[in-house]
Amino acid sequence: MESVIDELKLTNCTTLHGRAEDLSHQDYRESFDIATSRAVARLPILLEWTVPYVKEGGYIVALKGAIYEEEVKESNKALSTLKATIEEVRTVTLPTLEDKRAIVYIKKIGKTPKTISTKTKRNQRQTVSIAVNDLGVETNINKLYAILLHKEKRGCKS
Repeated sequence: MESVIDELKLTNCTTLHGRAEDLSHQDYRESFDIATSRAVARLPILLEWTVPYVKEGGYIVALKGAIYEEEVKESNKALSTLKATIEEVRTVTLPTLEDKRAIVYIKKIGKTPKTISTKTKRNQRQTVSIAVNDLGVETNINKLYAILLHKEKRGCKS
């Protein structure tokens, strides 16, 4: 995330990198404009771990693998419960991989309930990157997509 922030020349940004269950015990709920992830968990689980951190009107930007269409279909209940909606699914092809991928843009449309009853496996390892930017999510989301895609094509790790 730091390299994306640097490349976009964003100011007034803060990044966090850590396990979602550890960060949830701190005062980060509904604090961020964007949460990103890559190879963390199936989309319904990922939504549970990321949506509570994002402000209303903010985005979760998730790079998903070959079964992204199946995961999107599984996410209706989580989206409804967490007050979020899928705004766009952009398919991507990476030059070093033959399978299809997608970047899923999820917009938070309401306040997430303080308690969420789910049957998610809490012992799975999960890492979430969260970025805050007071310049506005809408103007930078396409640049973020372009930077993330560019880094993926080069085989860079973030």
